[in-house]
Amino acid sequence: MKSFPPPPYKVELLQAAQAEVRRCLGEAQRLGMGRDYVATMRRIYDHLTTAPHTWGEPSRRYRAAKLVLRKMICDRILVVFAVHEEEPVVFVKECRPIQGHPLQSA
Repeated sequence: MKSFPPPPYKVELLQAAQAEVRRCLGEAQRLGMGRDYVATMRRIYDHLTTAPHTWGEPSRRYRAAKLVLRKMICDRILVVFAVHEEEPVVFVKECRPIQGHPLQSA
């Protein structure tokens, strides 16, 4: 079995993911769903900082960069992230509501 770095992992949101999280937070607050959205984001962050190698489904491996791209849906929020195989770091590529979610952009 492969050995992974111990937690906590540093979580880095790429620019597009960061913008979408901000947009969703504003929209959630406007719709009166701010607390629920923040709670979901905390659950996602907790998974990414403690056990990203076992959360979600692996979808692609970038051998040269030593990254594994994974996908997970948590409370109807799609999270696409890359986990470094040797360093305790996670890069969040996407973090957006799935179709049918009240925060989904039109």
